[in-house]
Formats: sequence, C-alpha cells, structure tokens
Amino acid sequence: MQNSRIPKSQNPSIPEFLNCLVLRISSFLKGVILISLSTIFDQYPDRRYIMFGGKGGLGKTTFSAACAYYLAKKGKRVLVFSVDPQASLSDIFKQDIFGKGPTEIMPNLYAQEIDADKRVKEYQQEIRKKILDMYGMEQIPEEIESYIQAAAAEPAMEESASSMRSWTSW
Repeated sequence: MQNSRIPKSQNPSIPEFLNCLVLRISSFLKGVILISLSTIFDQYPDRRYIMFGGKGGLGKTTFSAACAYYLAKKGKRVLVFSVDPQASLSDIFKQDIFGKGPTEIMPNLYAQEIDADKRVKEYQQEIRKKILDMYGMEQIPEEIESYIQAAAAEPAMEESASSMRSWTSW
C-alpha cells in the first residue's frame, strides 16, 4: 500500500496532495457502500423530503438545485428553498425569487429564497398570539418576551421558523 500521509513538502503538487487525500478518504470509507442519489431516488420513490446541510461553501445550494432539477425532469413536483441570505437560487435559476414565496421555474420545479429575518419575526408573533390566547392574557409578561427575543438568536432558528411554513404550506 502507498504511503497515505500528506506530503511533507511545504507546497505539494495538486495531484500528489489529492492522491494522498483519496487514500485517506478510501481508508476512512472502508466497508462503506457508495451509492448514487439517482439510485436512492429510484429505490425510495415515496421520499418526500431531502435536506442538504453542512458548513458554508460546500455547494449545498448548487447541489440541492441540481437535485431539484433532476427530480422535476423525472416528473416529481419539487420545491427547493433556502433560508441562507447568501444563497444563490436566484442566480442559479436567473430569476429574482427572494421573499416571493414558491416561484415556478419550470414544470414541476418551484424555488424559494426565504426572507429569514422576516419569517423569524412572524414566527415570534405567532408564539406571542398562542401564549395570549392560551392563557387569556392581555399582554406578554416581560420575562416571557425576553425569552422569545433570546430564542431568535439560537442556532438554526431561521431554518426552523422558515422551513416549517414552507413544508406545511407546500
């Protein structure tokens, strides 16, 4: 077996670096069966949700748009959406779709860039209304209002507030 260590030189060549990286990845994936998404789509035709996650710059938006396009061409009705303010669905589909709700791109394919800040504010208002209705209050107590405001800064709040409405209204 070849040495799988990353080259010690300060500036290894790209092929040399990639060869070592591929060896590392293949040893990490030993025993793992690689399968294409098209195979998964074919094997699980009733799958309703596909989520792409990860750190910034990985290509989640591009990959999700490509999958949405593929599935729409196969006859599936698809909504691809993003809550990332840096997302580029508008660029990918060459249409301004930010904050406009599901927009038809082509038959079976709809795209949406959600205004996450606006949606979080709407979600907070929904929570306030539920509390007022449930407990018959005239006004939200200060300590509860503080909690509602603080919760908006929690990780994934934008995704949670935005995606539930997108999924349930679709």
